[in-house]
Amino acid sequence: MEPFIVDSNFFIQAHRGTYPLDVVSSFWDKVSNLAKKGKIISNRHQNCKHD
Repeated sequence: MEPFIVDSNFFIQAHRGTYPLDVVSSFWDKVSNLAKKGKIISNRHQNCKHD
């Protein structure tokens, strides 16, 4: 199974909406575990060059 690619909006909307970090820590534990297992990935713009 291919990993799911999530962008920053996933994290922002989850935190601001249904899953605040200080209220639903189990959600964020699950997200962290899925990321460690490579089931979800998030792209950093490492090759981006700014002038």
